[in-house]
Amino acid sequence: MKNILVPTDFSETANRAADIAIAIAEKSGAEVHFLHLLITPVPWVKLDKEMEERFPETLKEIGHAKSELNKLLKKAERKGLKAEKFLVFDEGREEILKHIPFHHHDFVVMGSHGASGAKELFVGSNAQKVLRDSTVPVLIIKEKSKWPVKNVVFASILKEM
Repeated sequence: MKNILVPTDFSETANRAADIAIAIAEKSGAEVHFLHLLITPVPWVKLDKEMEERFPETLKEIGHAKSELNKLLKKAERKGLKAEKFLVFDEGREEILKHIPFHHHDFVVMGSHGASGAKELFVGSNAQKVLRDSTVPVLIIKEKSKWPVKNVVFASILKEM
């Protein structure tokens, strides 16, 4: 592992996933990238500064996201790791999947709260979708995941892709 992607919504579970990704990166000498997706009420990247001022709540959310990403970045850097942060606007979970090959990630660590509600029971959670469609291994961290892990199950059909 040389480059670990950590998609985050800054929840407790996502922060736990970030901590585990940092621990893995320490052991493997990997770089860590933190990614947050923010959905805005208008196409944010196309707005000029004057128009942005019309959306104070969105500016507040952006400020919060930048602050939280900086905290994660500093946490990784304090461990001597190379780390990067990405704040992406107006994209869905597909952005996580696009981010993987573009930034040469070879491992994803993400938190999962599990599916809730009728729609997610049929469609699945974001973590399930990433896990299903990712081209690299994905480690899903649940709320009560313990680290270090003692046993790992590797399921494979032993066929090259």
